[in-house]
Amino acid sequence: MNQATPALLKIRELEVDGAEGPLAARLYSGGAAGKRDSLVIFFHAGGFVGGDLDEADEFLRRLVSCAVRQLVLAPRYTLATEKPFPAAVEDAHAVLKWVKKNKAKLGWSG
Repeated sequence: MNQATPALLKIRELEVDGAEGPLAARLYSGGAAGKRDSLVIFFHAGGFVGGDLDEADEFLRRLVSCAVRQLVLAPRYTLATEKPFPAAVEDAHAVLKWVKKNKAKLGWSG
C-alpha cells in the first residue's frame, strides 16, 4: 500500500470472521463521513490458489474515489494451497454473515 491516497479516501485494516477464524480485511471508503448507500465485498483474483489483499489495492482505491457513497470490503480468504476447496467458499459465506451483523460498525446503511 504505497500509492498516494486522496485526502477523502479512508482505508481501515479490519479482522472479519472466516469459516475457521478471523481473516484480515481492508475497508475502503471515500467522500465525507456518514452512512454509505452500498457496499461491495471484493474477493481478490487468483483462482483460490494465489493472490492477496495488496494486489488489488490500487484498483480499489480508484474505484472508491469514483463512487464516494460506496464502501468496499476486501477480505483475505483461505487459499487452496492452505486448505482445499470449499474452504474459500466457506470463508466467503462467513464474511457475508459478518457484514450483515456488523453493518452499523462498517457505516453501511444496508
